[in-house]
Amino acid sequence: MNKILLIFTLAAVLMMAGCSKEDVSGGTFIPPTHEQLMQTAYADNENTDGGGFSFTTDAPWMATVNEIEPQVAGPASIQAKPVARTADDNANNVVWLRLYNGNSEAYSGGAGTITLRIEIDQNYTGERREAMITIRSGNNNFTVTVVQEGTKHDGSQNEPPVKVTNIALDKTELILEAGDRATLTATVTPADATIKSVMWSSGNPSIATVNAVTGEITAIADGSTTITATSSSNKGVSASCTVTVGGNEPTIPPSQKLIARMENTYWYYSGAGNKEEDGNDIVNFFYDGKSRLTKMVVETYAETTDPSPGFGRRRIQAAAATPSTTARALVPVTITVDFTYGDRSVAYEITRKGEGAADSYRETGSAKLDDAGRVVSGKFLSYDDKGNNQPTQWTGNYELFYDAEGRLVKSISTDSDEERITWTGGNPTEVWWGTVDSYDLIDKASYGTVPNKTNLDLNWFVVLETEGWAFASGDSNNLFPLIGLTGKRSEHMAETVYSLGVPGSGSTYKYECRYQTDADGLLTKITRKYQKSSAEPYEVAEMAITYTE
Repeated sequence: MNKILLIFTLAAVLMMAGCSKEDVSGGTFIPPTHEQLMQTAYADNENTDGGGFSFTTDAPWMATVNEIEPQVAGPASIQAKPVARTADDNANNVVWLRLYNGNSEAYSGGAGTITLRIEIDQNYTGERREAMITIRSGNNNFTVTVVQEGTKHDGSQNEPPVKVTNIALDKTELILEAGDRATLTATVTPADATIKSVMWSSGNPSIATVNAVTGEITAIADGSTTITATSSSNKGVSASCTVTVGGNEPTIPPSQKLIARMENTYWYYSGAGNKEEDGNDIVNFFYDGKSRLTKMVVETYAETTDPSPGFGRRRIQAAAATPSTTARALVPVTITVDFTYGDRSVAYEITRKGEGAADSYRETGSAKLDDAGRVVSGKFLSYDDKGNNQPTQWTGNYELFYDAEGRLVKSISTDSDEERITWTGGNPTEVWWGTVDSYDLIDKASYGTVPNKTNLDLNWFVVLETEGWAFASGDSNNLFPLIGLTGKRSEHMAETVYSLGVPGSGSTYKYECRYQTDADGLLTKITRKYQKSSAEPYEVAEMAITYTE
């Protein structure tokens, strides 16, 4: 074990772990000795070098065990800090570590002198792993760090076990009501596999959560998500169960209706009541058997002299839209977005065809997901040679950060640097995205009462359209927020979205949105008005939405 690391670790906890103290209520609390606050082991050990730890308290105590993610270099040479995996309080969320009080596994108890024994599985992964044990009692707490090396004492890797080759779940589909609980059982093959434990994760914790160790599911809100069991010794083996919350309702739950089509028409209002059609497009959506979006096909038009590289949801200027625009022939363009889902990863590719022939334009994006199914890092690429043998290429990387409630609060990108998001009343209301001449650039959004409950997050995809919001999720196409992979979504649809811009720059503008819904409260039409100032002409986009039956 690295002695320097041990010295710094003990120094960090020195202030917290005194020999004894009284809490504010006058009770006695004696934490473990300094030596017990760092427990180490090699890959072939099943106990730590310290064996465990002891403490004395005259109040009830609770233990939480979380795995610490390894420290890796993030994009743009940003060093990511180790963070504990999101977990329930008063629980063990680490499959390879257990606490025992006597002969019983224990994570809470009453007053007294308590000795907890640490037992661990042998480590066959070849990778160093760490866990943090937090003990809370009254107003007092301390932490014990457990480090298990990826190799044995002599530096060699632990002999591979009888590997898990398959996992079978007792249920592959489950229907629950909000508040219900259920536990899945995983059976591994072969039966004599050395390590039989699995790690549980939820594709969308806002719909259903799962205990990482026990497989107990808690239904949160109407919708559908996937609960996955992954072998802790062979991460290439997993099995999944589709969980539908609200599926026992007598009518079709809103979550089971999937957006099938959006027909978008764009209008230009030049003043004095003049209204001209300014382009249109149709977006068709396709899904797999797990209700995951797999393809989007956009049918639109572009000017022959300058095919728009923008995604189809952006305005496509029609011929002679304004008196100053020279009329040009329009050609049909098909933009296709294909999604690919992997093990804790997702990717998309955007391609384009003009008059039936594929052109050079291409966009790609990929992201890595955490245990909660949220994007934590990603990269993107945009390429187009525009037919003049002078290709343009735009690439970037980003990281996303979430608060304790699972809401996206910060992004760091090589393209737009840092952005910070403020949430109010369950909705993202401000995004800070830079400073110009000491002036903070802040885009804002205000909300009404229309719920954001469609299977795809249209609030982030088509409503939050200013520059600050567009890059807040890392990828300017906002395809990962669309499919629900950037944490909790807004509770409502935004009614007003605006960018303040820099004073005197003339860059202040806003969007005003109005909505129509069906009997289930699902959106059927979005009307979005865009205007820089009250004195200027304005544009309106009307988006009609239909669903699968």
